[in-house]
Amino acid sequence: MRFLVYFGIIVLTIGFFTGAAIFVGGLKFVSDSPDLSSIVSQALENQPLITGQQTVATPVTISTAPPVQFNDLQFKNLGFQITIPSVFSLYDGACKKEGDVYVLDFEYVPTKVFEETDYVVIGPTYRYTFSDANARNTSSTECAFTESTAESLQEDFYSTWIIHSKTVRNDEELTRMIKEFYGQDCSLGTKAATQHEETFDVEVAGHVMDGAVDCEVNFKYAFKYSPTLQRAATWKMSQEAKFLVNSEYTDSYDLGMEQSFRFLP
Repeated sequence: MRFLVYFGIIVLTIGFFTGAAIFVGGLKFVSDSPDLSSIVSQALENQPLITGQQTVATPVTISTAPPVQFNDLQFKNLGFQITIPSVFSLYDGACKKEGDVYVLDFEYVPTKVFEETDYVVIGPTYRYTFSDANARNTSSTECAFTESTAESLQEDFYSTWIIHSKTVRNDEELTRMIKEFYGQDCSLGTKAATQHEETFDVEVAGHVMDGAVDCEVNFKYAFKYSPTLQRAATWKMSQEAKFLVNSEYTDSYDLGMEQSFRFLP
């Protein structure tokens, strides 16, 4: 199923190169949609997909799965491109009243992207949280609509990717980057070619499960490298999928997004 989602990304991505384009800083957003102010108009009115500042969003309830667009984002300053879905299913994307309390529930939420100096944050545009001090894990007497910011998403390990990108000239610098993000006892493992020219998957070696060394990488990660373009990027994907297709956890966009990553010449 993920394999099919991935090829859906590839097929739709090809069409985006013939459409309109908008530049935000060093980022190029390519879309075949004539309305670039919002890729999900039924979800947010005049809400930009990419921003460096917090903006106001209007929460909505989408009773059925909305049409999903797959959009190529090119980060010129950071030297890479990745394909993302316009919306995904979020476990706290809605807040519903049940009796005298509120409960969090799945809902389709637009995808938000923040470009910072040396990293990119991808996550939900908004979510709901319990706002009262007496809230339990499953219900609350109050529920708050929370707009996502670059800062708030960096603290959210469950539905956010933070893609770090750096200039890396050789294996020595690549090893230093591995240690910086995954532990001082980690080391450079193998490099495997991907379907994208000049983009390789890097193995983080030295991992152990018992915590005896500083390299406890017990989750899925992505580590990309191009020796020719002298660029490396990495992000932590977690043990579970983050960008869900539905609330049943039967499919996700994570694999297709990861495999769409490539460095820009």
